Amino acid sequence: MLQLRSAGIQLVVPLVTHGELIGWLDWGHAAADRIIQLMMVLLTNLPSRLPSCTVAQLVALQQAELLEHERMNQEMQVASRIQHALTA
Repeated sequence: MLQLRSAGIQLVVPLVTHGELIGWLDWGHAAADRIIQLMMVLLTNLPSRLPSCTVAQLVALQQAELLEHERMNQEMQVASRIQHALTA
């Protein structure tokens, strides 16, 4: 911690993916205060604006949307065949 402060670093944000630290972002004197303010606003307001959902829920939703899209395409093909048969 003292090494970071002696280097002028005031803010460090870890970059984590799948539970593994892959790097970090750091800022020094002038930018740190404004960034801290913006991040606090973001972190305070973000949870209330995002629905709670897991990756599995997102995948299930995507699959349901794909099935619905396929069903609609099939219905449009049937309607097109019917229309073509009526006009022939």
